[in-house]
Order: sequence, then C-alpha cells, then structure tokens
Amino acid sequence: MKILTESGIEFERLELPKVTNHYPCNPSVIISGNRIMASYRGCNYSVREQRGFFYGSRRAAVPDSQNYIAQITDEFTCKSVDFIEDRHVRAREDCLDGLEDLRLFEWRSEIYAIGSGLNWRPRTEKAPPMQQSTMIFGKLHGRIFNPITPFLTNQHIEKNWMPWVIADRLYFIYAPHPLIILEYSSDENRVKIVETKSEKALPHASGSSCMVPFDGNFVGVLHARLQMENKVQYRHWLFLASDKFEILAVSEEFSFEGEAVEFCAGIAVRNGDFYLSYGVFDEKAVVLKISAEKAMAFLFREDAMPLPNI
Repeated sequence: MKILTESGIEFERLELPKVTNHYPCNPSVIISGNRIMASYRGCNYSVREQRGFFYGSRRAAVPDSQNYIAQITDEFTCKSVDFIEDRHVRAREDCLDGLEDLRLFEWRSEIYAIGSGLNWRPRTEKAPPMQQSTMIFGKLHGRIFNPITPFLTNQHIEKNWMPWVIADRLYFIYAPHPLIILEYSSDENRVKIVETKSEKALPHASGSSCMVPFDGNFVGVLHARLQMENKVQYRHWLFLASDKFEILAVSEEFSFEGEAVEFCAGIAVRNGDFYLSYGVFDEKAVVLKISAEKAMAFLFREDAMPLPNI
C-alpha cells in the first residue's frame, strides 16, 4: 500500500478547527470561482475506543452530527468557520440525528450538497432496523442547507453517493462495483438508473468524493473498509472516467497518512494541484494540497493507462 504523505512529494496540510465538543471529521472541499470552501462534520463519539461515545442527551448513546462550512484562503489557511444551519432539517423524521458526510458540488452555477440523514430512534426503542440513513439532496444558501428531496430506496442504510455533474446534467455514482449510475431529474424530482458500459471495472469499494473535471475527463476517489488482522483498515483508490461513464484508469490502493481509519469525502483541482479532503479516525478534518501530476505518477502504475497531460 502506498502512503501519499510519505511519497516524497511536497504537500501542504490544513487541519480544520474543532468548533464544539464534537470531533471534526470528513470534510468535502469545493472550489467555486475564486472561492475554496469545505464542509465538514462534527461527531459526538470516538472510533478509537470500543463503544467510544463520549456524550449525549439520550438514555442510549447514539451518534449525533453537526456540520460546518469553512472558508479557505489562497494562502491555504482557514479564514472562517460557521455552522451549517440545519435545525429545520433535524425536525424531519429522516434527519432526527443530523446529516452525515455532506458532499458539496456546483451545478448550474449554484452550490448543492448531498448527505446521509440519520435517524437512530429505532435503536433507542430497540426495534428493527437499528439504523435508518436516507440520502438527502439540497441546496446550500450561504450557511443554510435547504433540502430539496430525500432519495428513497428499499435499503435501510444509504451512504456515500458520489455527485457527478456532466455539462448541465446531474448524476450520482450509486455503487462502484458493479457500476451503477443514477441521473437526477429536476422535473420529476427523482433519480433513475442510467445504462453504463465500461471494459475496465472499479474495485469492490464504496463511494467517497465527488467526480470533478480533470484534463478533459473526470477524477474521483473510492474507499473500502477492510478487516485486516482483527483491525479495521481503510484504503482508497483514485480513478479516471470519461463523460460516457467509461472507467479509464484506477490507481493502486493508498492511504493518505498511514492511519488505520481515514475517509475521503472530497477532491478539487486548481492550478495543477489536487485538493484532497479526508477525515482521520473521525476526529480530524484535513485538506491536503499536492501536485496532481506528481500524485498521479506516484499512485498509478505506468502500465495502468497513459497519464493525462496536466
């Protein structure tokens, strides 16, 4: 496994601040015009300990999420952080315990987000299912998240859909393997499956970042949660895809910092650099700035595919 921060490539690392007693984690970076922003989550638990919940107001310990929006300067410092206003969202039955792991993306010149709405009430009532997670799609107005629609499926837990804007159309990678793409219809306010065909397959993994334009194609990040030697280990892959949903190249598996628990929820490209945003052990929210060309050369085998011209 390759470790990106031990590659010898120069990088800049920005750790987003802790706002309350909730631990910061899982940021989603976006570059819109001249602005660099990142949403990130605060959680009321620790994953370093077994059953490591550290505070809450319920009789039974359940996860709770807060969300923040950070403004990042051109000098790669954190200029400001505000709460994302979601009290009206938490009044919904499908979001009683907050929104988890928002992904920010730009569509039709406005900022949107999709995240997993949490409802742990069935767990506290000891009734199945123990957890309900519903994908909630909405628009970010300043620091206010306004829901547009939940995406209802027959699954009790929905997480990690990957937004993918191609021209004027909005898609989501629902599953990497086998590849399932959904298209959103604003007229019908729902998603439908799009037929895809690709000779190259993605790994058995889950979604992580959004898909963003890169050298005439698109680039994104996947992750997998693996059980290794009685420990959970997270692994990531960078991959390239065309606007026809054809998978062009998949990197070798990698870690950002060599920690057991890392989770990437964002990628952006600017001036030849990748901005990769990820959480570490659900207690740190990190944005990494690194040369795209050098990162690609480090992560992709020479025989994987011809590297793009950056």
